[in-house]
Amino acid sequence: MSLRRVSRALTRLFLLIVVPLAAIAVGSYVYLTGGRYVTTENAYVKNDIVQVSADIEGRVVDVAVRDHEVVSAGDLLFRIDPIPVEIRLARA
Repeated sequence: MSLRRVSRALTRLFLLIVVPLAAIAVGSYVYLTGGRYVTTENAYVKNDIVQVSADIEGRVVDVAVRDHEVVSAGDLLFRIDPIPVEIRLARA
């Protein structure tokens, strides 16, 4: 074989085998070492948000809390306009 054929065969071997194997190895490394996990810098990953609803319907006239404020059971969160409820009670 001539030197040109050997060089061409080595180039073909490199392109057909080594390059795809290297790509698979790099992709596997990224996938296994962190490509599928969510990380955070401030460690806030827990979500303690709940939906709140009232027993009666009405217009909210006052909100007693701010966004992201910590509340406990029994805390006043909002006030509903009492006039429509009082009118319905008077008619009953």
